[in-house]
Amino acid sequence: MNKMSTLGLVLRWYGLEFGSGMTALILSALGLMNFKPDPPGIAYQSLADMLGIWPYVLGMAVGAFTAGRAWRRASAFRKGD
Repeated sequence: MNKMSTLGLVLRWYGLEFGSGMTALILSALGLMNFKPDPPGIAYQSLADMLGIWPYVLGMAVGAFTAGRAWRRASAFRKGD
C-alpha cells in the first residue's frame, strides 16, 4: 500500500489547524505590508497607530507556529512515530 503524502495527511487530519495558521500568517503579512502610521498633527490617534506593527508580527509568529506544528504532526504520523 502506498503511503499518503505529508500534504495529504496535513489536509486530511490537521486541515483546520494548518488552514488557520496559514490564514493568520498571510493576513498578518498583508497587514504589516499595508501598515501606515497616522500622520503627525491630527487630533486623534488610532488604535493601530498606538499598537504599531507588533500585533502583525505576533500574528505572523503564531500563524507560522500553528501551521508548522500541524505539518510536524502529520509528518510524524506519516513516519509512524
